[in-house]
Amino acid sequence: MDDRFKIFSESFSRSPIDSKNIVPITILVVLVLLFIAYLVIYNHIKKNKNIKVFGKYRLKRSDFNTLCKSVSLNSEENNALFNLIVKYKIGFPLTCFTNAKLLDSILKRGLTDIENSNNMSEEEKINNNFLLLEIKSKIELNSKKNMGIRSTHFMVEGQKVILFCRGKGYFYASVKRILNNITIVEIISKKVTRRIFAKNEFLKAYFWREEDAGYTFETQIVDFEEDIRIYHIKHSDKLVRSQKRKYRRVPLNISGELYQVDLKIENNKRVYSLLTDKVVVCNLIELSAGGLKAKSDTMEEKEGIVKVEFEINKYPVSAIGRIVRFHHYAYGLKEFTIQFVKLKMRDKNLINKYVFNYFPDFI
Repeated sequence: MDDRFKIFSESFSRSPIDSKNIVPITILVVLVLLFIAYLVIYNHIKKNKNIKVFGKYRLKRSDFNTLCKSVSLNSEENNALFNLIVKYKIGFPLTCFTNAKLLDSILKRGLTDIENSNNMSEEEKINNNFLLLEIKSKIELNSKKNMGIRSTHFMVEGQKVILFCRGKGYFYASVKRILNNITIVEIISKKVTRRIFAKNEFLKAYFWREEDAGYTFETQIVDFEEDIRIYHIKHSDKLVRSQKRKYRRVPLNISGELYQVDLKIENNKRVYSLLTDKVVVCNLIELSAGGLKAKSDTMEEKEGIVKVEFEINKYPVSAIGRIVRFHHYAYGLKEFTIQFVKLKMRDKNLINKYVFNYFPDFI
């Protein structure tokens, strides 16, 4: 045992470390330590989500999260937008919450990548499209929070108004002229055969302002004209803003088809079925992801729930909706608003791409 230990000791003493190898070994050790330090620092930065995006601009995730929360983006939408910003190296990335053109540029590139992807199923593409379009919708809706008017002086000619008088009911009217002291309105219905309101009579009025919200105000009949449907009402500077529109609505001019639908509840689920094969041809004049406005001379007011079919850029869209507003015009023409109650995600994507002017690049 002692002999073996002695031999081992002698062999070790005969193999000293060559001083010439100390420098390269030291350099190697230092490089390894630097690399380890780099990984530790990088992971720390990544963990804290402070990522360098482009050049001298930095995107702090905590600031980004705060802005996402302010516009009601959920965690999935938050991550999707953040990943696009990092992927495309966007300078001044936080401005996408206030700069519509920058946001559109980011989302269009994202939609293009989705459509060109060979690694996604059709269902995945639909879901990812929906995610990006929801980001656009929520940020745009938030940008309109502080928009609005406080006076009827800012109404426009042609604005539809609902007038209510206690004991007489509701009447649909249209603004003919806006003057300094009064607003001139005309009752829309041609069925009116006598004068409805008297001078100094008090009314409540309600109207929708396009791409904004609904407003209510109190007013008074100041005067009327020889035409029994035309009245002068007092201006109001006390408008009450309510029912902000959730979806952007845009004008269009395309044909559509309506079918009357029956609603039944089966096993606690809503089941929609066609009541008849009768087709009502209509002309769509406004469209949003939440509903549409149309005109028709063959529509019947009793048809409360309908199926509507139309095409956008040659792509068919189908939805179930409820008629929530109905106006009669001259010569049997009717104008009505349909609120969607059942809409496939694919069809909602198509509508949003049209509304946000993302056609024809991404279909």
